[in-house]
Amino acid sequence: MSFEIFDVEFKSEDDFELNSLKMKDVIHKVGEKFLNEWIKFGLDENVIDDIDNVNQIYRWIKSYEESNYKDKENVDWLIEENQIKLKEENNG
Repeated sequence: MSFEIFDVEFKSEDDFELNSLKMKDVIHKVGEKFLNEWIKFGLDENVIDDIDNVNQIYRWIKSYEESNYKDKENVDWLIEENQIKLKEENNG
């Protein structure tokens, strides 16, 4: 048995355990990819209008941290909430 995920080769079932070094490497790569795509999504949805604004980036990542997919049907509430804050920030 041998397969790759995110350029990490798994040779046994033990490699696929959550606490294995190989799985930790995959989790790290997934996290990086997710954060990059989450920020791009925020830019596309006009939740972030200044990629150099630490407050906007922080608020967008924090909104994901505080979300719970079991309580939310979709991400619309995150977009709406952060767009309101962005407008307030730009008008303030």
